[in-house]
Amino acid sequence: MAGRSVLTAAGIGSVSRPYSDEHLVARVTGVRDAELHRLRDTDLPTYIRLHTAGLESDACLLNREETLAAFGQERVDVIWIDYAIRRLNQVAYYACGLVKYDVDIKEEADELDRDIVGHDVYSAIRHLHRPGMPFHRYTQFDDLTPEERRYSRRVGSLGLLNLANPLLFGRPNWTPQQGITYSLGLGYSMCAFGDFVEENGWLLWGRDLRIHVYLRQFANEEHWFPGGGLRVVDYPLGGPFHGSLGLHAWSQPENLSFAGSRGEIGGAADLLIRWDLLEQPPGGKGSSLSLDAGVVAKTSGFLPEEASLDARTGLRLGCTLGF
Repeated sequence: MAGRSVLTAAGIGSVSRPYSDEHLVARVTGVRDAELHRLRDTDLPTYIRLHTAGLESDACLLNREETLAAFGQERVDVIWIDYAIRRLNQVAYYACGLVKYDVDIKEEADELDRDIVGHDVYSAIRHLHRPGMPFHRYTQFDDLTPEERRYSRRVGSLGLLNLANPLLFGRPNWTPQQGITYSLGLGYSMCAFGDFVEENGWLLWGRDLRIHVYLRQFANEEHWFPGGGLRVVDYPLGGPFHGSLGLHAWSQPENLSFAGSRGEIGGAADLLIRWDLLEQPPGGKGSSLSLDAGVVAKTSGFLPEEASLDARTGLRLGCTLGF
């Protein structure tokens, strides 16, 4: 998930520059102001998602690494450096809400060279609170109103919850008795209508039953909405085939409104079948190769990693190569 994926789902072309520039920012460019202005005025949740998608992507990658470690499917020493860098960068980015932090950049003369949103956190907060203000992309701390600065402090404070994950400190799981392994962790992310806090739990029962369960508390400006889900991960189906099934349910603000008080119920289901062509040998050293096929169906609403906020049914095809 990234800003470019959200733009593509909205029918807007763009150019991704995944490498960091002199300001240590990876950019998405190639979009005219008029297109972004129109998107903001006609579909504010999708426009806000342009800001939060990169942070959302990191949160999903971190969750996958935690899942691999919790179930003993990957060694901590293999993933820890990537995990720690992503996790601390995520916390630091949200922590910009706690202090005045100005990125010394000005909007380029050629609008096609401009990043689509600038500073993700500040710009998302400004547009959530004042979607009808005169349009410009880059937001500095001084552009925020006192109310918006209070909200930014909330974002920075809740972002510290992302530190409450044992993998960050080198602990993948606990085994209180033979045949049972578990792990726990917290998370925080901004999203299309505000933000959410989540509590994750992983349980490995025996050798084959891997369960990931989570609770989420979505929030807009003043109201909270519950959500949660459960995934059975990599369950053996016989021979070289494994299956993963996820079920998700939520209440989110009606029309994904930042100011609304009424909730709207939604949900999703996703199924993935993996065909192992080459299995990694015991001990985690060696190569693996699999073909993956899946289907996902969701109602309208926000679901991490799904680029569209509308109801949809989609197919997934791919392969996974491990070393």
